[in-house]
Amino acid sequence: MKNQNIHSTLTYISISLIVLVTSLLLFFLLTEDRTYIDWVGIGFILIAELGVMLFLVLNTIPKQKNTLMFQSGSISIISIYVLAAVFISVIFMIWFRDEIFVLGSVQFALIAIVLMSLLILYKFSADNEKSNNETMQSVEFMKKLIDKTEFMKKTVNTDYEEDLEQISEALRCSDMSLTSEIDGQIEQELDLLQKMLHSQEAEPEQIKKQKESVLNLILLRKQDVSRRNQGQI
Repeated sequence: MKNQNIHSTLTYISISLIVLVTSLLLFFLLTEDRTYIDWVGIGFILIAELGVMLFLVLNTIPKQKNTLMFQSGSISIISIYVLAAVFISVIFMIWFRDEIFVLGSVQFALIAIVLMSLLILYKFSADNEKSNNETMQSVEFMKKLIDKTEFMKKTVNTDYEEDLEQISEALRCSDMSLTSEIDGQIEQELDLLQKMLHSQEAEPEQIKKQKESVLNLILLRKQDVSRRNQGQI
């Protein structure tokens, strides 16, 4: 994997250098009597091309939080920026040769817009990844509790099968989009119920009470997740 990253980096650098050299050759071949606006124009074109090279090289570095959303979105932003930077420079170098200050202002504004867009995209993609990870954790945890409840139904007295089915159904109907601080309590109370069901000393009334305790915690979890989801809207 490391050698592959090095190979990709060298490939991107080589391609970028070829593009830079080609741009310079075209500049010197196609322009005469060069003035400040010509140098400023080609300068911004080279900056855009160097920005692409830097972006491609950075993308070859393994990153734990590098998401597909950010990669695809940033490629689109960078591509549009390069095309816009080249187009603007060429337009000013051909038709607005006395507007060097306007050219600089437009190009710097374009760079600022691109940087802000990348930051917003990164923040959005990072938040989205965090939400997806939390959802996966919640789904895995709730599935574990459901499996445990189903296992209890098969291994305990059939007199309590309906009670366990109520718990299992409540877990299935739970909102699994987020984790909750109550999750640990639910697991503890469910473990305690399992011990009571396998114990010869637990009274039916105690077991019923413990079942209600588990159901109440599941309800509290539902309310907690609902409040947090509403807060994110």
